[in-house]
Amino acid sequence: MCLLIKGAFVQTVFSQGALFEVEKVMFCRGVENMNPIGVFQSNADIQKGDPIYVWMQIRGNEAAIKMLEAWQSLPVYYSWIPAGGGQTGLVDIGIKQRHFARQINALKWEVEKNGYFTWRTYGYSRNLSDGRWTISILDRNKRMVKEIPPPANSVCRPIIAVAMK
Repeated sequence: MCLLIKGAFVQTVFSQGALFEVEKVMFCRGVENMNPIGVFQSNADIQKGDPIYVWMQIRGNEAAIKMLEAWQSLPVYYSWIPAGGGQTGLVDIGIKQRHFARQINALKWEVEKNGYFTWRTYGYSRNLSDGRWTISILDRNKRMVKEIPPPANSVCRPIIAVAMK
């Protein structure tokens, strides 16, 4: 992702083939009204069984709108990965078919106005153990998603260290 500045306008240019990129990502204790609450920095001290949420704001482009219209969904997959381990299973936290009609017009309006749309989503786990955990974020084609802003064009792989009390 790069930004091209033209006068007073900022035009967003997506990585080749990308339908969306991650604009913000946070680990937190919960989500209220689609906003993260109790944000963790790099460590999460939690009680066994307490959830850790991963909240993100994605930025989609016109190609994402076209795919959303064709499929009536925009999958955003994520998976928790323990240090030295493999993925724990992919979970789709994207725009679902049942929410398509309610959201498509607002997203299209945002693309017409800004050249992109933003959309917030989250997932969580109650089954984490002590150690370092990485989140893998994938698109519909199970390709790694990039993170914006800088370091632009790097793969979005947020990390949190979990310590059980």
